Amino acid sequence: MDDHYVLERPIAADATNWVDRTYPYGSTGGNRFPLHHGVEFVNARNTEVLAAASGSVIFAGDDSARQFGPSTRYYGNLVVLQHDGQTQQGQALFTLYAHLESLVVATGEQVRAGDVLGQVGDSGIASGPHLHFEVRVGDPDSYAATRNPELWLRPFRNFGTLAGRVRDGAGNLLPEVTISVRSTDLLRYAWSYAGDSVNGDDGFGENFVLGDLPANYYEITVGESGHVLFRKTIYIWPRRTNWLEIQLES
Repeated sequence: MDDHYVLERPIAADATNWVDRTYPYGSTGGNRFPLHHGVEFVNARNTEVLAAASGSVIFAGDDSARQFGPSTRYYGNLVVLQHDGQTQQGQALFTLYAHLESLVVATGEQVRAGDVLGQVGDSGIASGPHLHFEVRVGDPDSYAATRNPELWLRPFRNFGTLAGRVRDGAGNLLPEVTISVRSTDLLRYAWSYAGDSVNGDDGFGENFVLGDLPANYYEITVGESGHVLFRKTIYIWPRRTNWLEIQLES
C-alpha cells in the first residue's frame, strides 16, 4: 500500500482549505443527503478554486447537456481536469470541481497546479456556496469512477491520514459504522462507506478515511448501545496514510 499524495488543495491557504467533516466521501451525512461521491470545501461565494495539479481542461461549462452526476444539471457549472501522468495502476487521473459560481478556463486549455479555474458558488443542486471536489480514475464521465480525495490530497505539515476497513467476524465490510477518533485535545468521527457505488482506493481497498489529523496518539473506538465493540490506541504519523483494521464480532 503506497501513498499517492499527488494533489494540492483546490482552495488557497487564506480560505477554508480543509475538507468538511460533516459530509465526507462515502457518507450520507446521517441519512440527510445522497451518498457522497466527493468532498466539500465550504467557503464564501466567489472564493477562488484552484487546479489541484497540472493537466488539461477536458470540460468547462454547465452539465445541462453532458451528464457527470446521477442526472444532468446536478453539478451546475463545473471543470474537469485530466492530469499529467497516470495512477500507480496505469489509469488516467481526473479531478472535478463543481457548483461553481463562474469559470475562468475553457475546454482545451492547459493549467498548472494552483491556477485559478473559477469561483465557489452553489450552481446545480447545492445547499449553499461550497466547492464539491472529486477524484475520478479511468473515466471522467462516470459517477461510479470516484475515489476518496483524502487519499490523494497532500496532508498539511505535521498532519496525517487515518484509513482502514471495518469488518464483521466473517470478514464482510460493514457500512455506516461510526468510528470515534480521540486524542487528549481532539475528538473527530469517521464513518465507513454507506454504499457500494463509491470505491475503495485501488491500492488500499479501504472503507473509511479520516484526513487532516494532527500527529498524536489517538484512541479509536466503535460502540453500540453503550457497549464498546472495538478499542485501540494508535499513533498518527504525519504526511502518511496510517492503516487500521477494525473487526467487530457478531
